[in-house]
Amino acid sequence: MQEAATDQPVPFADVLLLRAADSTLVAGARTALDGTFKAEHLALGRYILRTQALNFRPQRRMLTFTAEAPAVALGALRLAASDRLVLPMKGRLWVQTV
Repeated sequence: MQEAATDQPVPFADVLLLRAADSTLVAGARTALDGTFKAEHLALGRYILRTQALNFRPQRRMLTFTAEAPAVALGALRLAASDRLVLPMKGRLWVQTV
């Protein structure tokens, strides 16, 4: 996963795989320091891939795994900066609109 404006990796981003039919959480991962993640041993079917990280806009992408195509190469997922920043201040989190 990369920051859209700089192409820098986004470490520690949340990656959620949800069942498309009912949005049930199927798997979750967190990106490594280099922005990569891996999900294995998934059942065939349709999924929603949701990526999110602090101070970035969440992103969704539909994925389908079939017997003919049991794996998907996503390429670079690019996260755009959010228009709201979450800032820690004296033990609290403050949201500031940019």
